[in-house]
Amino acid sequence: MRKTRHKFTPEEDEAILRMKREGKTFTAIAAVLLLPDSSIGTRCRLLLAGKRTPKAIRKASDTAPEPSAPSAPSPYMHHTWSAEDDRLILELRTAGKPWKEIGGAVGVSAGSASSRHGLLRARQDALKNGISGMVKCLGPDCGKQFLSPDRCRIRICPACKQRIATYATGTPTEHALRL
Repeated sequence: MRKTRHKFTPEEDEAILRMKREGKTFTAIAAVLLLPDSSIGTRCRLLLAGKRTPKAIRKASDTAPEPSAPSAPSPYMHHTWSAEDDRLILELRTAGKPWKEIGGAVGVSAGSASSRHGLLRARQDALKNGISGMVKCLGPDCGKQFLSPDRCRIRICPACKQRIATYATGTPTEHALRL
C-alpha cells in the first residue's frame, strides 16, 4: 500500500503556527490535528522558514515581508597569499601559536593557515634538499625564470600553463594542461 501525502489547508497551517507559538510540541500538535508528528514537524519548519506559505496566510498579513538582506561575503573567501602572509604564518607557528590565532592574524581560517604552512614547509624542505630551484620556462615565447617545486619535472611556469589551458579549452583551467 502506497502512502499518500497530506495536503495541508490554510486553516491547518494557521493552527500549526498558532500552537507552536504557544509552545506546544510537534507531538501535541499532531494529536490535535490527527496527523503524524513527523509531518507536523516538517510542515512547521517550512512555514517558519517562509517556504510553502499559503496565499491565505500571506493575504492575512498586513505588512509585506521584508526582503532579506544580502549576506556579507565571508572574510575567508578568495584570499591571495602574499609574501608577508607566508612570513607571518611561519613566524607565528615557530613561536608555537595555535592555528586559530595564526589564521586570525592573516585573515584566513585556521584550516587554511595550517594548509598553507604545510605547503611552505614542503617548499622549504625541497629547497634545502636541492629538489626545487630556479628554472627557465619552456613555455611558448616565455623563457622567464621561475621557482619550480621539482626542477626535473615541472618546466612550464604557472602563467604559461594557464595560457595553454585557456587556448586549448577556451576556458581557464587550473589543474590540467591540455595541448
